[in-house]
Amino acid sequence: MSLAYSLSTSDSSFLIIHSPNKPSASSIASGLINPIAGKRLETVADFDELYKISSAFYSQIAQLHRKENYYECKEILRIFRNEKEKETFHKKYQQDHSSIYVGPSFEQADSLDINGVKTPFGGFITKNAAVFSYQKFLQDAHDNFKANMVEALVDYSTIQHNPESCTIHIHEYTISCKHLVFCDGWHSSYNSLFSNIAFEPAKGEICLIKAPDLQQDYVISNSFAIIPKGNQLFSCSATFAWNDYSDSPTEIGKTELISRIDELLSCNWHMIDHKAGIRPTMFDRKAIIGFHPEFNNIAVFGGLGTKGALWAPKLADLTKSLLLGEKPYIPHDISVSRWWLNT
Repeated sequence: MSLAYSLSTSDSSFLIIHSPNKPSASSIASGLINPIAGKRLETVADFDELYKISSAFYSQIAQLHRKENYYECKEILRIFRNEKEKETFHKKYQQDHSSIYVGPSFEQADSLDINGVKTPFGGFITKNAAVFSYQKFLQDAHDNFKANMVEALVDYSTIQHNPESCTIHIHEYTISCKHLVFCDGWHSSYNSLFSNIAFEPAKGEICLIKAPDLQQDYVISNSFAIIPKGNQLFSCSATFAWNDYSDSPTEIGKTELISRIDELLSCNWHMIDHKAGIRPTMFDRKAIIGFHPEFNNIAVFGGLGTKGALWAPKLADLTKSLLLGEKPYIPHDISVSRWWLNT
């Protein structure tokens, strides 16, 4: 949908082939935009640039639909899970207190208004973070591009291509186009055109809880996030599983969610909903964009993993430039060609 919005600013005609029954991680994603991520508390590479591009991109689309921005700025109450994480933080940031992402650190719960949250090892405030509403964005995009959309499940075996054009068979129709772009997440791993690519899909389970006594506006995180949604509701995510490609929530995932929530909260709560999705992660944790090294009219745009909302606008504009023949520079570490030797 980001690519569709990017293409809509040019004179290009395009068609979106989308199956509403095809599982999508984006449709359930919690949308946390976090500048400091992971157990090692590393600053996300190029975060400033990506945040600036993505927030402007989504703001422009929100104005198009006369709606509030899809980005909501939030501070993160990052809770240390153990002494090792605490030491890592102080070693990393004690000499860089000017970091625009690092707010006050604390040793115990009474130093901030964080009743209902367990902080046995303390924590710190992450600034300049945000929550992106995937669901609102996707619904608005779907409504906006209805005239450009065909609802169908693509059978990869029906795709035909030559140097001049590509064709796809949908129902009883044959659709011809100049370029074909696969934006189908981890499903591209089943596409023989991209069999060289080392996808490593990761199943994630997420839940919605109600916690009447958790009265605060922080995102609470210890690499597992509890995100306020209003009306005493909180989105909690996410688990990781590497060998289950079903989109059904599991009892194992539910048990892990309950354990992670109880690790963070000291107040009463109960689960309202529980869902699952498959993240399109790559073996090297990098996105993939660009034309197939052997076919200059077939492209892929995906592999964004847990950073879809942050990366999608920039990569959508790069992909649009490729399709328009503008030959933009694509760094090798996100180019699809990295999975082909000698390219």
